[in-house]
This record gives sequence, structure tokens and C-alpha cells, in this order.
Amino acid sequence: LDDATPDYEKGGKKGGEGQAPGWGYHHRATLQKLRRMLLNIPARGKGLFARDVLQDNVTDIPTSFEPGELIVVDVSYADPTVQALVIARTLERVLESAFKDRLGVDHLAICVDELNTFAPQSGGDLGTVRKVLAKVSSQGRFSGLGLFASAQQLSKVADAITTNASSRALGRTSDVELSSGAYGRIPTGIAEVI
Repeated sequence: LDDATPDYEKGGKKGGEGQAPGWGYHHRATLQKLRRMLLNIPARGKGLFARDVLQDNVTDIPTSFEPGELIVVDVSYADPTVQALVIARTLERVLESAFKDRLGVDHLAICVDELNTFAPQSGGDLGTVRKVLAKVSSQGRFSGLGLFASAQQLSKVADAITTNASSRALGRTSDVELSSGAYGRIPTGIAEVI
């Protein structure tokens, strides 16, 4: 944006009379606000964005894995916007690698905790994450990806994910949650134990 100096500041003339000063058809205050927003990105997403250019051989997300390898992506420290960006980008890269048969392993398990937060039935700040998790649950298994997810309330998780689950396990669950219909029909004796 520093190089985006309007023609009239360089000695040229601005297009029409009565227009507010700015670059092209944008007002100078709009450009200053945009510049502040862009410069604030590294502070909001600490460790996620850098002001410098990364080296060519550095990758931000692994796309090839070794048997027995465990990689943890901890996003608990970040605000929801950054969480959504990291999770969606990571899963999209893994899916792309799986579709191209470049995972390096036959099967890869993706574990997600707090599924009712990351893939809610509706609303929430993480709509992009819900979409990519639904894609992993519906198409990932054909490419060697398995989704293992945990949620406090299955009834609050998006149907696109729960309907593609081949197995479900539940522990202590409230009567209201059991009667929601998300678990199907549970015999009375088993429901009393749970």
C-alpha cells in the first residue's frame, strides 16, 4: 500500500471533480484503515503470520507422513478466527494430499476434540471448519483418512458429520441428550446404565 500513491500526489491529476482524494476510486481514509488492518494481522495471529518471507524449503503444514508419526496442532491459545483458519487450512492440505495419494501412509487418523464447537449444527464462527470436517467425514475414508472426534453433545454436531460416522461410543449422557434422537433408538436398559 505504500506504493499505492494516488496520481494527484505524484503531480498528476485526479479523474473527476468533486471526488474525494484517494487511490483510484477509494478514499484515503479507507486505504489507511485497510493498511492498519493488514498490518495488525501478525499481532492477531501470533506465530501464524510473519512479516518476513519464509525460505523456499519451509512448509507450514505437513502433507506427507511417516508410519507411527504423531502431529498435534494445538489451537487453544488462538481466537476463533485464527482457530478456523488453522484447522481449515490444515485439513484442506491433508485432504488434497490424500486425494493425490501423497500421504506417505495407507491410513491417517485425524482426531478432533470439541466437535460441537468446531462443527455445530448451525451458526458459530467456524463455518469453514464445519464444511471441511464434513468433507473429511464423507470423502476422506476413500482416500485413507479416518475422522475420530469427540463431543459433549452429539445432538449439537452438524448432521453432515454424524450421519457419516460408522461407529459411535458414548459415556455418561444426560436424559435430555439421549432423548434428542441423535443416538438413534437406545434400549431402555442400556439408557438407564448410561
